[in-house]
Amino acid sequence: MRCGSPPHMIVYSNTAARMAKNCLRVSGGIILAPEGINGSICGAPDSVERVLNFIQEDNRLKGLRMIQSPVTPEDEAIHHGHSSHSPVGAGDDAPFRWDHVRVKLKKEIVTFGDPDVRPTKMVGEYVKPKDWNALISDPDTVVIDVRNIYEIRIGVHNDNGADRSAENLNASNSKQLPRVAMYCTGGVRCEKASSFLLSKGFKEVYHLEGGILKYLEEIPKAESLWQGECFVFDKRVSVDHGLAQGTHNFVTDASSQLAMKT
Repeated sequence: MRCGSPPHMIVYSNTAARMAKNCLRVSGGIILAPEGINGSICGAPDSVERVLNFIQEDNRLKGLRMIQSPVTPEDEAIHHGHSSHSPVGAGDDAPFRWDHVRVKLKKEIVTFGDPDVRPTKMVGEYVKPKDWNALISDPDTVVIDVRNIYEIRIGVHNDNGADRSAENLNASNSKQLPRVAMYCTGGVRCEKASSFLLSKGFKEVYHLEGGILKYLEEIPKAESLWQGECFVFDKRVSVDHGLAQGTHNFVTDASSQLAMKT
């Protein structure tokens, strides 16, 4: 979730403490910064609604864009080693790697370090999942994945064989800037990245509304241009079409480095 807030917004120290106290029977993480708020939480519908209502009582945080993905407690309980009939404690049925809500204060939602990049002022044009295939299949569109390398390794969007490299962005002059379509997990990174390109003079900048997760939720596998699985920052590790549990999990090697395996 995200909201547009003025850059002179005061530090959220008191808000963060109060928010953590109000996040009862939910798990996940929330980031507060002068440019807004971003986070993912999981819990029973009434618990999640209570947290969202508390957040939007703050005038600086109104107007959130929210993406909801329902899961059944039975599915989550079984996934975490419970039987479908065993009791599950508060937080145990949530997919996050921690069983409470972590509220962090940061200078930026997505670290960029460029004061000219202001997603509260301008972002690219949102593209619905149903319209995404046509956009990235267009040979005049440069497609950019703005996620981390380790995320890209397990899944990417296929552009239907169109041979276009993001290097075209550097090769283009100001009069021939290409159309750009970018995507990320949930859409937040794209807001920062699209704002950056717009600040550099690009006119046609598009990004996938709701990110890969919304695409996988709405687009049937038979019609999808997605290849592989989507990395997620919770206990699921990765998801497939329909947001079904993926095949990856975390392992720690002898040097205590975190890696993924199938």
